[in-house]
Amino acid sequence: MVRREGDTLKRYSHIGTGNYNPKTASMYEDLGFLTADDEVGADLSELFNVLTGYGQKGEYRRIIVAPTGLRDAVTGRIRAQAERGPRGGIVMKLNHLVDPKIIDELYAASAAGTPIDLVVRGMCSLRPGVPGLSETIRVRSIVGRYLEHSRVFRFGTGEDAEYLIGSADLMPRNLDGRVEVMAPIYHPRLRKRLEELLRVCLADDRLAWELTDATWTKVPAVLGLHAHRRFQALAVAGSQGALPDPTKALDVPELVVAAGGIVTRSADGAPEVLLVHRPRYGDWSFPKGKIDDAETPAEAALREVLEETGLDVSLGAHIGAVEYPDRFGRPKIVHYWAMKAESGEFTPNSEVDEIAWATFDDALSRLTYERDRAVLRAARDEAS
Repeated sequence: MVRREGDTLKRYSHIGTGNYNPKTASMYEDLGFLTADDEVGADLSELFNVLTGYGQKGEYRRIIVAPTGLRDAVTGRIRAQAERGPRGGIVMKLNHLVDPKIIDELYAASAAGTPIDLVVRGMCSLRPGVPGLSETIRVRSIVGRYLEHSRVFRFGTGEDAEYLIGSADLMPRNLDGRVEVMAPIYHPRLRKRLEELLRVCLADDRLAWELTDATWTKVPAVLGLHAHRRFQALAVAGSQGALPDPTKALDVPELVVAAGGIVTRSADGAPEVLLVHRPRYGDWSFPKGKIDDAETPAEAALREVLEETGLDVSLGAHIGAVEYPDRFGRPKIVHYWAMKAESGEFTPNSEVDEIAWATFDDALSRLTYERDRAVLRAARDEAS
């Protein structure tokens, strides 16, 4: 955008990681860089002149452009970090990583001991964690409410790190067959904002999946960091004047992790489910409780059922987990397992003063919380 200001013309430039599309804007996570930097403006003006046939391809001052220079630029930066070995560092957040030559460069950097973190939303042809090949490479994917779409690259560590954003994924079509733009980010506040984003993505344990060799596994919830909610909180704080602070990016309320059981028995050939009444809350729910240190979720579920109901049960399939804020406002996750009652006798206690056996339909109407009804429907589907 060119604007006359007094006796001069001033360029305003926007470089985004996504499309100018109102539909995807409500579903995609993207970044935009709005700047009045004269060199960026001159670069983009020359690029558009090339695209329209009114200019010659040349050297750009700030931006990196495919298909003429982006592949070499990325390759050179990876090799520079490889030369630093364990003192180097590479972080890439992108949609797809399938380019064979770039993957070979990352393998070579890993062989040199360079730590490499990749956040890949879609296709990933690199195999991390392979002994002798990619031992220093970690790959994760964030899957949640928004489609992760921004491309962010960090080469190096600390104050000397270089940050870039843009439109290109590491695919042959992006590097060799399209016009794509990457832009370096120099402003200290914007660099901190990008570092916030990368730290949250790499620490998320609510939406993240990790790739080891060729297998994806869900990251277990420990810290309780939900990337999309954290981004929303940081955005709200920024709108109220808070400056980005990567050292506080991972400050989230303590996560409470609990486990419980959907206990069933057969009564005259028909299944019944166990409900418990908790006098502290005056509600009808399922037996559950917090996981103790050095205890697995399944072990905690069995222990809680025994303590609250006096029943010995056999452990079945994992049904799923529900999430809600506890009475102190902390995020709480409860994992549930299907269980069969084997023996035992209930004695009222401080946690549970009454139990009830009910058919699935009766239990659905008797349960206090909709989240428990959702779990019971999932258990019924699992049983059928």
